Amino acid sequence: MAYETITYEKKGHIVIITLNRPQRLNALNSVMRQELPRAWQEFESDDDAWVAVVTGAGRAICTGADVKEAAEREAAGEVYRLSAGPIEEKTPYRWGPRGNNVTKPVIAAINGICAGGGVDFATESDIVICSDNAEFFDPHVSIGWVSAHEMIQMARRIPFGLALRMALMGNQDRMSARRAYEVGLVSQVVPLSELMPTAMEIAEKLLKNGPLALRGTKLGMWKSLDKPLDEAELIGNFFLKQVERSEDHAEGPRAFAEKRAPQWKAR
Repeated sequence: MAYETITYEKKGHIVIITLNRPQRLNALNSVMRQELPRAWQEFESDDDAWVAVVTGAGRAICTGADVKEAAEREAAGEVYRLSAGPIEEKTPYRWGPRGNNVTKPVIAAINGICAGGGVDFATESDIVICSDNAEFFDPHVSIGWVSAHEMIQMARRIPFGLALRMALMGNQDRMSARRAYEVGLVSQVVPLSELMPTAMEIAEKLLKNGPLALRGTKLGMWKSLDKPLDEAELIGNFFLKQVERSEDHAEGPRAFAEKRAPQWKAR
């Protein structure tokens, strides 16, 4: 599948999705907002693709909406909206993995600036690492826009007060890579030159684990996030039972007993 604003590369069982508008700091223009869901669907539907890495070309992973495009379209007489359809419409535009119902593990390699809608890649990915020059902020209110799903999701990854500060401060305040690590937004900070090698190393390690077990574990944890404990455990048990029916569920103990590496089939 051909893309204009992103690159989609497959290395074995690993897919690398790179936002590729470096001249605009990978701002989400109308084309990219259409192409990212297609890329996530391509990854999700490929039975031979087990792990994805998402990153950005140049000095940013993503700076959110392309404000220049918005201004140009407004000047042309169009009312520019990021929300989908009328105000009662419940399904917004989404470009991150969780918003596109990706069930496989996704690693976000945050390089440089991660702002506005770009923070979806940090809040919706499963393992998030960043370069030591990364910075996180949400400029929505500084241009008169409401910060909606971006900071609502952020408040489920870091303490609410910190997410609210980020949302209300807009361009006036930025979270450093070190601070992002301290509050748990990212799990590792590395020099920029080591960012993609580290992300690929993590991806290779994930491939050593059962792919269906990874998906069931991911889904159980995400879907139970805001549920009471008893209900959350039932959700986890549901995915446990689903994977128990697979060939891989028997392969793991067999490989352990035979003292060899498992030969996963994702079925």
